[in-house]
Amino acid sequence: GNGIDDDGNGYVDDYLGWNTYLDNDNISGGNHGTPVAGIIGAKGNNKIGICGINYNVKLMVLVNGDEEADIIGAYLYALKMRKLYNKTNGQEGAYIVATNASFGIDNARAEDHPIWCSVYDSLGNAGILNVGATANNNINVDAYGDMPSSCPSDYLLTVTNIDKYNQKVNGAGYGKQTIDIGAYGKGTFSLKNYDNYGSFGGTSASTPHASGVAGLVYSYGKTLDSLSHSNPALATLIAKDAIISGVVHNSTLEGISVSEGVLNAYNALNEVKKYESECPPPALVNIDTMGADMFKISWEKNPNISMYNISFKEENNDWIGINSPQNNVILSNLSSCSTYHIKIRSICNDTIVNSGYEFSAKTIGCCDKPNIIEKEITDDTIHLKWDNVFAADEYNIKFKYWSDPLWQNINTSENHIDLGIEYDCGDYFVEIHSNCEDNKSKSYKETFENSNCGTCNEINYCQPNMNNEFEWIDKVKIGHFEFENGQNESGYGKYTKAPALTLFGGEMFRFQIYLGFSSNVYSDYIYGWIDLNSDSIFSNDELIVQGNSGGADSFTKYIELKEDIVPGPATFRILLSAYEIEDPCSINSSSYGEYEDYCIYLDTTKCDADSLEFSIIDSSSSSATVSWTNPYNYKHFLLELSNQDIHESFKPLEYIQDTFYVIDNLERCTNYELWLIPYCTPYKTADIKSLEFKTSCEDKVVNIAANNTKVYPNPFDDIIYINGNDPISEIEVFDMLGNRILSKKVDNLTNTEFQIGNNYSETVYFLRIKMLHSSKTFKIIKSQNL
Repeated sequence: GNGIDDDGNGYVDDYLGWNTYLDNDNISGGNHGTPVAGIIGAKGNNKIGICGINYNVKLMVLVNGDEEADIIGAYLYALKMRKLYNKTNGQEGAYIVATNASFGIDNARAEDHPIWCSVYDSLGNAGILNVGATANNNINVDAYGDMPSSCPSDYLLTVTNIDKYNQKVNGAGYGKQTIDIGAYGKGTFSLKNYDNYGSFGGTSASTPHASGVAGLVYSYGKTLDSLSHSNPALATLIAKDAIISGVVHNSTLEGISVSEGVLNAYNALNEVKKYESECPPPALVNIDTMGADMFKISWEKNPNISMYNISFKEENNDWIGINSPQNNVILSNLSSCSTYHIKIRSICNDTIVNSGYEFSAKTIGCCDKPNIIEKEITDDTIHLKWDNVFAADEYNIKFKYWSDPLWQNINTSENHIDLGIEYDCGDYFVEIHSNCEDNKSKSYKETFENSNCGTCNEINYCQPNMNNEFEWIDKVKIGHFEFENGQNESGYGKYTKAPALTLFGGEMFRFQIYLGFSSNVYSDYIYGWIDLNSDSIFSNDELIVQGNSGGADSFTKYIELKEDIVPGPATFRILLSAYEIEDPCSINSSSYGEYEDYCIYLDTTKCDADSLEFSIIDSSSSSATVSWTNPYNYKHFLLELSNQDIHESFKPLEYIQDTFYVIDNLERCTNYELWLIPYCTPYKTADIKSLEFKTSCEDKVVNIAANNTKVYPNPFDDIIYINGNDPISEIEVFDMLGNRILSKKVDNLTNTEFQIGNNYSETVYFLRIKMLHSSKTFKIIKSQNL
């Protein structure tokens, strides 16, 4: 270059291309861009190397940095050159028909990059189809976002990665609304720097296949080429439509992409070929759903076509045809939640031309799984929003902390929810399904990682190199928790993203380690430290495990932590060594063995069940009603039951948050023992409370749910109203300890009122109603604030 803008295009010495980061035409050295360029347009039929998807093409190479301004600058260079070409009828500028973006930003949302996204509209209006790679990560772009593949521009074609087995690559993004097509990318053989060739992959390899096909589409025939000059925006849309319409259906893209298919160059060219006809098919067909029984279909108006034929049919039914002079039509009185096949063809000289398109579309009204469109986890909230499901009456949300045995159930008619986070560290599980009139949908399931684990993630601990070729930590068991990680890479396993378990101060737990060996069994030393003071140093007074396996393949020790530990997350390092060591950080790569770091939670909570009262308040020959107090506000309880007459093992009944439970389907005249296990925290239980009882030996069966008796209001102030269909003989009220505090005989009335009065405190009571054929117990709440 001569340092002069000789052609007056605003760029100095842009002879080879343009580098927006360096503001010159230095485009060399791209170990990523080189294989991308090879896939698009490596020269063919020259007996050298490989052949690109479009092997006779010119490429304008643009280099940009990581800053958004540089990215936009690169696109604007292409835009300026194409607009100059359009303005001068090809005398200046460049006839650019497509751009390729084999780069992007994971989890970035289009609304945060409005200028970047709007540039695609400007490029498309000038006649440039833009092809963009999605994330090399198995994420739903509809929900998480990605740039550029979440941009809503009609002039952007987004691509995910397909392998040689016709499977979507697991490490590739997807999105029913955002990702248009799949293209083969994994393991693509392409150009490398310095006259070499080699394997290239990711969505970066998938995208240039589609970009190359875009160039082929523009080069085919006269119609699109002519249109790209007279109406460049329409030409861009037709090129994109041809590529999407020409895909080959792929089952691994069903429901997670726009086209549900994989790029096919031959089919795309055949789609464009239809426009070479004197009676071309309708272009840019769009199908909109308008309720559960209606489609609106529209297409680009061709001034040379005066009539169109629209045929449609439901699956396995006959075709229904209508003609219309308009470029849109409404199909109504359709079946809900049904797939329809639709053909749209041009009519020329009173003849239907059969080169039109066939589409499939489905009416709404299915009980669909919620499609998440927003999700975010903050310090204290998980926010979720999903598309409204037309058939859903409401949505059921199940939500729990990873170690909590009890799910929280929430029903809502809204299409969004904010779930409160109680714990700073650890995973939360969420499931959402649609509740419809006759059924419910499959569940959306997601694990949200809450990684505010303090010292586990914030402190950098020493990581010595160890040789675990011959021996390693195969499995660790701490109390009831088991971790089987096998042979770790480089002799180190890091499992500190979230707490693996909780250990309590002043309590004993069992530590077991199982050793793995490649051949011979060795005698190894076992160590364990907990960084109790979070100072990043594993000191001698933090050494809680020390011993030798003695030639065995496992080692066990019982350990008791001090009572005065500081509660919170802490790192637990477990080390296996062929030699005795003094410092877990002064180990070299010649040391045989392995070590693993775990995040644990230290807790000082004391569990006490002494003051908890547990009692039977009602029983029959087939059921029993139990209640208990909750003086310490325990999170939840586990009930376990055993038939003592046959020495049956205790079986879990249910995890509950209430203080009241009805046990059904019991054997008559049978001795039972019931355990109540309070959970002080998600990790720790108090002592078991036990209760023995015997079901009635009378033949009369009490069916608690045999009638529709109702009580109201609840909560109540003074009077409870009872309404049912079984004559009432007696009404009783019990306190939380099972003591009967009130009773009243009733002369076989099915409807009555019962006054409890104002002499009793505002709390929970149990109301038992004895009837002619059954009995029923209700939990009632007395409150004067009504």
